[in-house]
Amino acid sequence: MHLSTLLALFPILVNGHMQLISPFALNQQDNPNAKSGTIDYNYVAPLDGSGANYPCKGHLSALGGPAGASVATWKAGSTQSFTIGGGAAHMGGSCQASLSEDKGKSFRVMKSYIGGCPVPNKAFTFTVPKETMSGPAVFAWTWFNNQGNREMYMNCASVTITEGGSGMGGLYPYIFRANIGNGCSTEGGTDVVFPNPGKDVENVSTKTASPIGNCGPPGPGPVGAAAMGAAKAGGANTLADGPAGDGKAPKTILPTKAAIEASPPSKAAEAKPVTPSGTTMATVTSPVTTGSAYLPVGSAEISTPSPTPSSEKECSCVCNGYSFQFSPDEL
Repeated sequence: MHLSTLLALFPILVNGHMQLISPFALNQQDNPNAKSGTIDYNYVAPLDGSGANYPCKGHLSALGGPAGASVATWKAGSTQSFTIGGGAAHMGGSCQASLSEDKGKSFRVMKSYIGGCPVPNKAFTFTVPKETMSGPAVFAWTWFNNQGNREMYMNCASVTITEGGSGMGGLYPYIFRANIGNGCSTEGGTDVVFPNPGKDVENVSTKTASPIGNCGPPGPGPVGAAAMGAAKAGGANTLADGPAGDGKAPKTILPTKAAIEASPPSKAAEAKPVTPSGTTMATVTSPVTTGSAYLPVGSAEISTPSPTPSSEKECSCVCNGYSFQFSPDEL
């Protein structure tokens, strides 16, 4: 190919990717709030491979000023959409629609799209969680392309939430990150399956693959059902699922004593005599919650009573806060 032909194609190659066009992204040239001198004329470019401009391509600095003014108002619990424009969708890929309630310090996933995303000028719908706090928020569209270099695209928009709740918190997983120097990457020629896609997932892919490397816990949410149950009982110490958007495994969540006492004894607990003197040890087998940050308590407190002169000897033990009493005819 002649040099003149390459030069003629250069603008197409540079602008041949995709970008968020609705709602308008921060400092994007079509955003009416963008000010001269801060406009990013290469908005279609992916994030830096080192992750240096994560999140939002470094445009969060616009928040709080005229350039960062809200471009959309969304009611919590309502159905909204985003639209992507551009000329090279790289055979689509997988996308996420996320929201930050803390000015971009962390992003929680509202919906995951596995395969078929993006499509130019198509409105991709999602539901704004009813738990979302009222006030300013940052919407994020992230994309992991099927074909081409291993990249991560991220565009962000300033929005306002109304009629909200107490916050998304641990009910929604952190945003997925890959291909930006964080130890996680995606496989070319496939649509990545997010390890933690959240509650709302749309899958139209015909060829998927899991990410490669240290990419976070498996789905479907930030914590498993067991940990959520403990939290509702007032026993979980925290529902935090790791540093904000670090793409790595969450913190281990163990139930407190209050949560253990609030739950019924495990059917897996079985008492067996282990010594002739009548001393009994309770062995507890707790099932592991697959795909969860929750790890069951694996230790048991054993209480060995001293023999008494009573004609009827009894034995008891305490395991994970539960007391077991055995009569002589049970030993």
